[in-house]
Amino acid sequence: DIVVENFRPDVMGRLVSITATQLVLDTPNGQVTVALTSLTKFLNQDGGSASIGDFQVGNVVAVFGAPTATSIMELPPKPNNAP
Repeated sequence: DIVVENFRPDVMGRLVSITATQLVLDTPNGQVTVALTSLTKFLNQDGGSASIGDFQVGNVVAVFGAPTATSIMELPPKPNNAP
């Protein structure tokens, strides 16, 4: 497992689209496109290994490395009453 808790992500946002080569995030600063490679690591909410197929449009993610992602981690959704 990769430990990412001590690092700040380069981009965080909600997935708008994801393909084998890129993802698009909706962020507070607008949409951001990040490149994916065969070396990009995918992590679940607990920091364990995941695959690209585990990520769905609407998921909130943290991206480490931009414009080419080294790791992408799924984040827990905000509670319904969160701003």
